[in-house]
Amino acid sequence: MPLINPKTVAVPRPTQETPSPFIEETRSILGRFYASGEFNYVLRQKIDLSIVIPAYNEQARLPGTVLETIRWCTTQNVTFELIIADDGSRDETLALGRLFEESDTRIRILACPHLGKGAAVRIGMLEAKGRFVMFMDADGATPLNEFHKLLAAMRRVTTWQSV
Repeated sequence: MPLINPKTVAVPRPTQETPSPFIEETRSILGRFYASGEFNYVLRQKIDLSIVIPAYNEQARLPGTVLETIRWCTTQNVTFELIIADDGSRDETLALGRLFEESDTRIRILACPHLGKGAAVRIGMLEAKGRFVMFMDADGATPLNEFHKLLAAMRRVTTWQSV
């Protein structure tokens, strides 16, 4: 399969003059989330962990998963980036991703053509800048406390290989 540059692929999206109630509700949740001050951050040059979330029509589940992931990374003191690879969704997944991207510089949204989950994961992985890269589904089925164990194991292997 040839590599696809998501920045050069034109994916037609319906335009909306007024944001939907779903977008407005998420915007309000984001405002409260960051206004709490608990999840403020300092930009650092190095990114420890890139988390790729492939998403296809995930407008209902994506906000909760993104906020939970930010909360977890912040409490674990992990420098991270969150890459949402939208797989050509027909709902408001892309608009939500753009809203998150505007709210937090650690979040990026990639507008991919609808080529399936594997392609979305691959595009997200190729765009990742972190020392370690993982992916999780938008439904949040992967418990984030399991990431801590995996991240610790990857750090051990990396340290062992560099000796």
